[in-house]
Amino acid sequence: MEVVEEHVNSLLHRREAKLVVHHQGQGTPDRITVRKLAMDHFKAGLDQVYVRSIATRTGGSSALCVVEVYEDPKSAETSARKRSKTCSRKGSEACGWQGRETGR
Repeated sequence: MEVVEEHVNSLLHRREAKLVVHHQGQGTPDRITVRKLAMDHFKAGLDQVYVRSIATRTGGSSALCVVEVYEDPKSAETSARKRSKTCSRKGSEACGWQGRETGR
């Protein structure tokens, strides 16, 4: 795994990072695997790391992952709660899903 971009968002008390996870000969890593890799790298707890997205090109052997690492669990809980309220009110497009779960 390598960090290709990292940004500190002091307003939301978190670090936002783009990671490249290499998975030669295997399928795209799941969110739990990426979360554990990010936890180890950033020395954070499970309740402080959130995986926003995982993308692999067809036939590719590396995945571009976007993660958010919060300074403390309380900041993570507050931000995650706000995001889930927005998602349930405005639909999946407001959360960046854009119909991927339905195949549109």
